[in-house]
Amino acid sequence: MELTKEQKKSIRTLKFPGEMEAEFRREFLKKSLPAYRWLLPLIVVMFASFALLDWISFNHFLKEILIIRFIGAAFILAVTLVSYFKIFEKISQSALTIASIVSGSCINAIIAVSDNSDPGSDFYFAALALVFMGAFVALRLRVVNAHWVTIFVMIGYEYVAIQHQGLLSSAGKFSIFLITNFILAGTSMLGLITCFNLEVSARRDFLQQRLLEEEHQKAEALLLNIFPENISKRLKLSSDTIADGFENVTVVFADIANFTNLAQRITPEYLVEFLNRIFSMFDDLVEKHGLEKIKTIGDAYMIASGLPDHREDHAVAAARLSLEMMQIARRFKLESTGEGLTLRIGINSGPVVAGVIGKKRFIYDLWGDAVNLASRMESHGIPGEIQISRETYELVKDKFETEERGIIHVKGKGDIMVYFLRREK
Repeated sequence: MELTKEQKKSIRTLKFPGEMEAEFRREFLKKSLPAYRWLLPLIVVMFASFALLDWISFNHFLKEILIIRFIGAAFILAVTLVSYFKIFEKISQSALTIASIVSGSCINAIIAVSDNSDPGSDFYFAALALVFMGAFVALRLRVVNAHWVTIFVMIGYEYVAIQHQGLLSSAGKFSIFLITNFILAGTSMLGLITCFNLEVSARRDFLQQRLLEEEHQKAEALLLNIFPENISKRLKLSSDTIADGFENVTVVFADIANFTNLAQRITPEYLVEFLNRIFSMFDDLVEKHGLEKIKTIGDAYMIASGLPDHREDHAVAAARLSLEMMQIARRFKLESTGEGLTLRIGINSGPVVAGVIGKKRFIYDLWGDAVNLASRMESHGIPGEIQISRETYELVKDKFETEERGIIHVKGKGDIMVYFLRREK
């Protein structure tokens, strides 16, 4: 995924904006913590095991040297134990930085207390290179902390080399001083570059993962806008055909009366804006009542109640929604003409089949006689009225006031009794 210039800059400067920086540090620790918990004990063992090298390399002040050695090992062990407590989340980088500085300082202290005639006095500076590599590569200190380790350890070594080893006292010793500094400076420089590259890589991975998660969330939200939640989950888990039968569902069709004439008197841009505004209000109502928007067809809006999750009050919920849709329509005025909006709503209840069809631009749709009759209730209705079938009437008559319209002829159904939904009792 391509990063923007600002995102690339934030990676190079090792600083994310705002809360993202804190989030990165938490994620960095989360990924690094398991490694810390086995690396730190290993470092303790390695640091302590060098006591054998101390015994071989130093003939004088061995007791003092071993005390210094085990002080360093004890400190690293203490940091290891702290890593199992929650406070480590806040102090991890500081604790690891101090542990690295203490390790380097212990090496410098060993060189300082040793006798210049002992073999270890001349080559123990090499152990500082191990400290740098352990801190920068194994423990993956952040770059700013790695600089502090370099500064403190190098200053400590310069002091020991000049004051205790006297490496500036003669030309021969001065050459040793230069060689040693070149080696340590080169090691620390390579370590810092590696440390920088590791942090850049970690930040890039973090940002890429964050962007992928954002895109995933957008895709999830898009799926949920198209399909019911459980249908969306089934689509992701399987490519099998999705088709379910529901025995008790109420279907609502709402249509804008005289829409064709209205559309001819307003601009295409305003027409789309107008439909978007009114249908967005309907969307909010559908979500409020826990129903399922199926689709829009031109100026028609189709809703189902009682699927994909069954509900006993499917007809009552659909009736409440329809009444609120009517209220919204009555308050709605076209800005360009000042005209009001009139809906024609039809409702029917019964069994339906629901499923996902198509290979492209999938749609969750309904089929069945109950759907067809709901559509007929709307098309054979009267503008400004909610017309319901006998099936729906039987389900809502105890909770809503209705008015018998009478028998009407419906194509494909013949003569049937229909009612107008008035208000909730």
